[in-house]
Amino acid sequence: SKSTEANQWMVFSVDLVSAAASQRELLRAVHRSPLELYAASPDLKKAITRYKKWLDTADAEQGAGASPQEAAPAVDVAWVWHLHRLNPEAYRADCLRSLGRVVQVVCPFAFRDADGGDGEAAE
Repeated sequence: SKSTEANQWMVFSVDLVSAAASQRELLRAVHRSPLELYAASPDLKKAITRYKKWLDTADAEQGAGASPQEAAPAVDVAWVWHLHRLNPEAYRADCLRSLGRVVQVVCPFAFRDADGGDGEAAE
């Protein structure tokens, strides 16, 4: 079909190699974190609460001229954001329901280390 032929020639606007490296850095930071973020835990529950508060301000910070790294969340919040976006339909619906807008993703794997430094995850 014509749509199948057209899809074979689509051009990505994302550097997939850089994006994969950035995702690897986020995963490495989560793995090295002293927080228990892989299963139901008090740390994950706290991260989810912090994520909900951060999400409400994320778009505003980027709109106010903050760089993607300045607006980047802490690693635990970045992890929850990553997990939320793994289901794009639910992410969109949740954002619209709670914020009235979808928070745009500029640097999908950007994060701040626990010491306040930024994680290398910009694209």
